[in-house]
Amino acid sequence: MALEDELAKLTRRRGGVGRPPGQNRSVAVGIGAIGLGLLVIIAALVALSSLARTGPNEVGVVYNGGPLDKKTQRQLIPPASGLTWTGWLSQDPRLYPSEGSPRRYIITSTPGRGDRVGVDDLRVPTADGIDVGLEAKISFTTGFTGQSDDTLVKEFDARFGNRTYPVPGQAGRLHPWEGDEGFGAFLDTEFRPVLDNALRETLGRFRCDELVSSCALLSNKGGSLDQRSGAKTNANLVEVQKAIGDALNTDLSTNLGGQYFKNVQVVVSAVRLPERVQTAVNEAQAQFAEVNKANADLQKARIRKQVNDTLGRSYDNCPACAQIDALKSIPANVTAISLGGSGSIALNPTKR
Repeated sequence: MALEDELAKLTRRRGGVGRPPGQNRSVAVGIGAIGLGLLVIIAALVALSSLARTGPNEVGVVYNGGPLDKKTQRQLIPPASGLTWTGWLSQDPRLYPSEGSPRRYIITSTPGRGDRVGVDDLRVPTADGIDVGLEAKISFTTGFTGQSDDTLVKEFDARFGNRTYPVPGQAGRLHPWEGDEGFGAFLDTEFRPVLDNALRETLGRFRCDELVSSCALLSNKGGSLDQRSGAKTNANLVEVQKAIGDALNTDLSTNLGGQYFKNVQVVVSAVRLPERVQTAVNEAQAQFAEVNKANADLQKARIRKQVNDTLGRSYDNCPACAQIDALKSIPANVTAISLGGSGSIALNPTKR
């Protein structure tokens, strides 16, 4: 028994039967190395996810995202940045169009061309109560630079970036920083009502015939059209465009709470009359065309009479000239002239 006890002690001291000394330590070191490697890989992946960059026409707003961090704005990324460190576990940057990215908003009745799905038939009343439709393009830029002192983009993101907006023609909702569709959804909800109001206020100061020259045909005063009418309406449209642009520059800042948009310009490509009004204009234009044709025919008849009167007086003074012109008017295929009971006169073909 004493020998067996000594063998058991010796076996325990060496780490077990058949196991060389120090093997337990090697296993522990291997497990530790694997764990450390995994930690390094995880840390590397997290570090890579904490790098971000922006395109040439966009700025980024980065929020803290760590489990112990406040969910507040951390930093801004300017346009066309290289890889930028955004902090451990920070959220992906929210991307907005920069001031160097011209934007446009189109109103058109042509499906698929405008910023709203389908027909965007905007109609506003003129001073004399006719609802006219507009085809227009509104160009603008944001005021966002993405520099560290850019308070505009910070205010805009805090005010509108945490809200979602319905996407025109779709069932979902998006934040304004979720691509062009998201920013377009924001424009449709926040920008479009201000635009409609500016258009309504501006066009309400003009009569229909000041915007569309053919409206003068329907006037109770019996208006007429000339080259000056078209020139006047063109000048009025230029004035309308400037007035709408000025109103938008002011009203957008007031309604949105900051000068987030600048360099607003409006181009009105067409002013369209209601279908019934356009039909009446077309009928009036047709009637004017008929009157003009009748006047032209009357003028031609007067000229023809003057020619005949002048020619008659000339023949009275020169009977031989009348005979000569009469002979000249005979067709080339006629070889004789019948004189009734008095016979006929043969024509000399060589002379003719």
